[in-house]
Amino acid sequence: MDQRLMMHRNVEGFHRVIEYALRFQIPVVYASSAGVYGANPSPQTEEQSPAPLNVYGFSKAVLDNVARKAAIGFSRTIVGLRYFNVFGPGEQFKGSAASMIYQLYRQMKAGKAPRVFKWGEQGRDFVYVKDVVEANILALSARSSGSFNIGSGSETSFNTLIETIRTALALDLKTEYFDNPYDFYQEHTCASIDLAREVLGYAPRFSVPDGIRDYLDYLEHSGR
Repeated sequence: MDQRLMMHRNVEGFHRVIEYALRFQIPVVYASSAGVYGANPSPQTEEQSPAPLNVYGFSKAVLDNVARKAAIGFSRTIVGLRYFNVFGPGEQFKGSAASMIYQLYRQMKAGKAPRVFKWGEQGRDFVYVKDVVEANILALSARSSGSFNIGSGSETSFNTLIETIRTALALDLKTEYFDNPYDFYQEHTCASIDLAREVLGYAPRFSVPDGIRDYLDYLEHSGR
């Protein structure tokens, strides 16, 4: 990963967007990330101080700070959506950056054992892309500026993911566990979505199991 290039693309480009929005009085909705929270305890709330564990999360924390300052005295709204672990149709083009749900699906469809870090009890707040789309639409009519968590509001372990996919596909594949090679790793994420619910009217329609089943149905019928 070219860290300098990532900072340039994420931060410098965003500065230009904000300058344009301020000049022409245009509201802004932008993608932030749960990566800003780093190792903060779950559930993660917007009041927690940023503590990113990598340059991507750091770049998003910088964006949130730029947006917060720009929103002062601005007649329009600037809304940052802190996406948690998004999954759903269209992510096959992301390669290794695709969601764990997609990667596990591909492994298991190929007849391979699903592989996760020991012992699969790490957890993430997975949120279906259809709910994320709805959050973006709601953000266009936000009553106030700010950063908002966009997740399901619940944590799902990697073991639970595997069992859900295994059951849906009627497969009998044992899980393969391996050592986590990362020194800095978010063991658990879970979004507090209270603020997004209050300000944006955000209310996810899909539970994680329902979202996975809907997604797998799409993958099975699309051949992807």
